[in-house]
Amino acid sequence: MSLLYLAGSLRKFGHEPVISDLGVFIGTDENSLKEIALQTVNEHQPELVGFTCSSSSFPLVRKIAAYIKESFPNVKIIVGGMHPTLFPKEILENCPAIDYIAIGEADHSLIKLCDILDRNETEAIAPGIAQKTIEGKIVIGERPEPIKNLDDLPMPAWQDISINDYHFDYSGWLNPKKQKINIVAPILTSRSCPF
Repeated sequence: MSLLYLAGSLRKFGHEPVISDLGVFIGTDENSLKEIALQTVNEHQPELVGFTCSSSSFPLVRKIAAYIKESFPNVKIIVGGMHPTLFPKEILENCPAIDYIAIGEADHSLIKLCDILDRNETEAIAPGIAQKTIEGKIVIGERPEPIKNLDDLPMPAWQDISINDYHFDYSGWLNPKKQKINIVAPILTSRSCPF
């Protein structure tokens, strides 16, 4: 969902996102995921590649980012999600393939970063983004306020994915009428943790 929301926001402000959800390839070995990622970057030639991740997926994200940076050294890489939000400094210190960290909700900060990159202002600091300067100093842009009205955001970019990639058999779940249920489209009604 986070990728769909970000793609919707990027498109609204004139950017051209492409979603390649490596999570669709559940059970795929690391070398195959590497090839899928490299093929996608080669096909679309993006200026910026982004990953969303949790703590459990960060080791794989770190490896895939390094593979991409090795093959496409001019591509900038940004990582967001809960793990990068909690550890931006540590990630930038220890993961040379990662150029930027999105801290917290990235709906607005990612757009500002893409605008900065489009203008080739590589030393500008976008709010909610952590990065290294040319001198190697880690700077963390001011964390933006949480988005107060989620209805102000564009709709998720469902058109950017194939819903068929998300078929799972949910027929055994609370299903008293025994209907065949194989697609679930999640919605978000709130964000963050109430605690």
